[in-house]
Amino acid sequence: MTYAYKIKELAPPGFEPITVEEAKTFLRISHAGDDAVLGRYITAARQFCETYTGQSLIARDYQMHVSKIKKPINHIEIPKTPLVSITDIRLVDSQGVETIIPAETYTVDIDLACITFDRAITVSSETTVLNIHFTAGHGTSAEDIPEALRQAVLIKTTHLYEFRGDRDDDIPLDVLSSLLHPYKTLQVR
Repeated sequence: MTYAYKIKELAPPGFEPITVEEAKTFLRISHAGDDAVLGRYITAARQFCETYTGQSLIARDYQMHVSKIKKPINHIEIPKTPLVSITDIRLVDSQGVETIIPAETYTVDIDLACITFDRAITVSSETTVLNIHFTAGHGTSAEDIPEALRQAVLIKTTHLYEFRGDRDDDIPLDVLSSLLHPYKTLQVR
């Protein structure tokens, strides 16, 4: 790779893969006293699953900031999957002047989550960056998320709730791994 990158989530998701009510049913909780903490555990569990798999469970917008471009590039992989769309790509020079790269000058492969430029992007200095705005995620409702991923969020939430500082037990890795591994993004170089 001849560049560095960082990804910024532009807005948090509007919902979680499982609801507090679903977690309460699974945990057999009949009171509302722990609803707030369960909500935080659900968010943490989703974030854990997204980090482990490299996937965005819920469709949302991101910005990929590509910097330290050392030589011409004609191919960029988007590390957040599943890729839904590329909104735009902007070349930003060292003065902060943005130039939108026309969509007809590159091809997006949604399945491989990559962009191929018709001509290599050449930059005049290492301070020039590319900002790629894109959407990634399984869908816009909990029903769009594969059930194995929803179950992984539920199991991680359960673990966070049941072992909140009392013990140093970990979920057997084979349980989470068996649910999450088929969705893990692997990069081949």
